[in-house]
Amino acid sequence: TGIAVYAKHANPGIRVVGVQTEACPAMWASWRDGRFYSEYPVAETRCDATVGGVGALAYMRLRDVMDELIVVSEDEAASACAWLAREEKLVAEVASCMTVAAVRNHREQVGGTRVALVLSGGNIDGAMLDEVLRLY
Repeated sequence: TGIAVYAKHANPGIRVVGVQTEACPAMWASWRDGRFYSEYPVAETRCDATVGGVGALAYMRLRDVMDELIVVSEDEAASACAWLAREEKLVAEVASCMTVAAVRNHREQVGGTRVALVLSGGNIDGAMLDEVLRLY
């Protein structure tokens, strides 16, 4: 939400798309249901940096700045992590790769011809990186 607030302030015409994993789509569910979930159930996930609930302030501001929210699968996020490492030579945690997964697998929902992605985390241990590279 913080990045979306800044982006809309800098360019009110920009389209902002948020991404969450299906293992814990707390913000997406809050958006859908019209209420914030301070706690939200979490399924098994490789995207541990994005699990938990939603803050009231983040939820209240989101409606003013977010144009779309996309939920990606765990496999899409892990596959994007492997692709990013192999093809772009960038190592990022699986949770951060949700944005890459959205662009790779949900192009119509992302939209646009010029797209910027936020990749915000290199907190991936060797075992996790090895796993996603072997599986995807």
